[in-house]
Amino acid sequence: MRLAFLLKKWFVTRPALRFALAVAGVLFGHLDPRLFWPGVALLAFGSLLHLWAKGCLRQNEMLTVCGPYRFVRHPFYLSYLIIDAGLCLMIADLRVATAYFAVWFVVYYLQIRREELKLFALFRKQYMAYRKVPALIPYGPHAPRAQGQCFSWSNPNLTQRSEIARLLRLGDFPLFFFLAYRIRDAGWSYLKTAGAVDLFAISALFAIFFFAKLLNPAIKRRRRMLPAWLEARTFLVGVQIGVLALAFFLGVPQAWGSWQLQAGVVLATCALLALFVRPLKKLYFPLILTCAAVAVAWQVYWLAPVGVFYYGACAIDHSLFLHHRGHGEHGEDEK
Repeated sequence: MRLAFLLKKWFVTRPALRFALAVAGVLFGHLDPRLFWPGVALLAFGSLLHLWAKGCLRQNEMLTVCGPYRFVRHPFYLSYLIIDAGLCLMIADLRVATAYFAVWFVVYYLQIRREELKLFALFRKQYMAYRKVPALIPYGPHAPRAQGQCFSWSNPNLTQRSEIARLLRLGDFPLFFFLAYRIRDAGWSYLKTAGAVDLFAISALFAIFFFAKLLNPAIKRRRRMLPAWLEARTFLVGVQIGVLALAFFLGVPQAWGSWQLQAGVVLATCALLALFVRPLKKLYFPLILTCAAVAVAWQVYWLAPVGVFYYGACAIDHSLFLHHRGHGEHGEDEK
């Protein structure tokens, strides 16, 4: 019994399954653009479906029959199926996909079975009528539209749990597989041959990872993603100067008469002017414009994910701490 418990806890779980899939992808996968990009599309679609389902769900309060729950009883497990199918397409190895889904259906069947028994105990008559809706694949009758139930961004599943951060981390899988395939195929020479696309992928990989890491406590415990001083005008000016200097030494500028450099100069000028326009400063346009200027003029594309990371973090901090002024922090007690 102890062995069965350990196997269930550490190996026969959803996180363990996805971790095993990532390892299998690194070992056996290969980059096939005909399958990789459709896999990315499935990953994005499954993530949106999962977000939609979690924004509609009201655990233990009522039987949710709105949104995707009108068409399948377990839309978040359907989203997992779509996401994992996308990952298997990115891996592009039939052996991995066959072995993975053989285990997948066993694990998720047991999970669905447990949840249906719980729902039957909570909503006996309602759930008996609701069982006409297909469990996983939307091929049969659907439930009528429920009054008073709909998707909400204020749903506790999104505001008090780590669903959004978890979905963001899924965006690292395509980047991780792409870099893993490149490194495995090129060997150590990859460090010398890495191009603009590789640097962009590395930058985006770390930007998504750290953004999701900081977003979780920001949502659940109302903790700032970035220190307050990172929003100060002096710091922004310093960062812009540093970014421009770093790009100058690391990037390869276009010819002075090229449209790329001219466009970069225009964007950089707009970024400096935006520092003195209060509404634009509050929306954190200056650094975004600076990163865009450098990326265009010097083709340093790895700056784009860094700028998006900073912009998103500042925007979330601004929405969570609306009463923040100067270097002080307020809103720590807001619920």
